[in-house]
Amino acid sequence: MIDTAKFHQRAESLGELLQKRLGVRGKTLKARLSRAGRLLPKAQRRAGETLVRTERLMGHPKLARLADPVETEQAFDSITGHLKRFDRAEARRNAIMTWLAVVVFNLLLLGGLVVALVRWQAPL
Repeated sequence: MIDTAKFHQRAESLGELLQKRLGVRGKTLKARLSRAGRLLPKAQRRAGETLVRTERLMGHPKLARLADPVETEQAFDSITGHLKRFDRAEARRNAIMTWLAVVVFNLLLLGGLVVALVRWQAPL
């Protein structure tokens, strides 16, 4: 059985970490995780769903026994580990580099099409 106070303490610290690292805000853990959305990888989104389900069960004393402590602990560790490794500046750099690569590729493709069109219209 999961200790309710410990669970809520870890959920609060995870919520603060989500706000600090990803900049998502919300009153509850569920709200913060839903706002994080695609900022988290698929495995961490699933772990977040586990935590939200566990949080809902923890609200009812009899249902709290149904929460799996091992799965909950793994979910906390998974999301916390990802957020501690997450670097917002690096993510921004990667997004800019990806955008620049797409622009360069499109310009090369356009240049190739222009050369092909010129050669087709006026053969040498």
